[in-house]
Order: sequence, then C-alpha cells, then structure tokens
Amino acid sequence: MLFKDWTKNIDEIISEIADEAYQKEVRLNKSDSRTSSFTEAICALYDDFCFDDFMEELESESAPVALEVEKFKYALDACLENVQPLEIDSQIISRADWMNIRLLASNASKALKSLVGKNNS
Repeated sequence: MLFKDWTKNIDEIISEIADEAYQKEVRLNKSDSRTSSFTEAICALYDDFCFDDFMEELESESAPVALEVEKFKYALDACLENVQPLEIDSQIISRADWMNIRLLASNASKALKSLVGKNNS
C-alpha cells in the first residue's frame, strides 16, 4: 500500500474518533453502515491499518505531523488500558478522557490531511 493511501485510511478512522456527532449518530443510534462500534474502530486502526507500524513510517516522513499523531495515540493507548472489556459505546463516549481524545484526534487528523495534501502537490 502506498504511504499516501495508508495515511488516508488511518485518517478516516481518526476523523471518526474526532467527530462527536458522528459517534452519537452512528455508534449510539446505529444509523449508518460505517464503523459501527468503538471496538470496530480500534480494531481497524490497530489491526487492519497497523497503526504502530504506520507511526514508525510517519516519523521518517514528517516529524511535526508524527508528533501530533503521537499525542493522540498516547492518550488513546492510555484510555484503552482503562476501558473495561464489556464497556459499551455510550459509556466510552461519556468518559472524561474521551473529550480530550476527540480533541487530540482532531489535531492529528488536520496534521495528516496537511501531509497528504503536501504529497499530492
């Protein structure tokens, strides 16, 4: 997979995490065929799109962008350590640390979009 495509796939999941309205509409109301649960989004990010490997590659592509994404990843990893196995999406979305994760996800997504835009030039 080309790095640009890999970046777009990662950004799509991060953008979903950043979007509170999306989470409420899709994850809580199940009104869309897109990523339907918190667990599915995390599995797509880490398993399907190899987020840890992506971070290694990103660091060699752009240190400033990698820093923004790393802030998000650090907060997300800390949250994942504290999420209970049977915790449902409504509980996760209402967690105090989740608001910060959404903000960091938004910043990471903007940074990734700027990198993809730069690579398209």
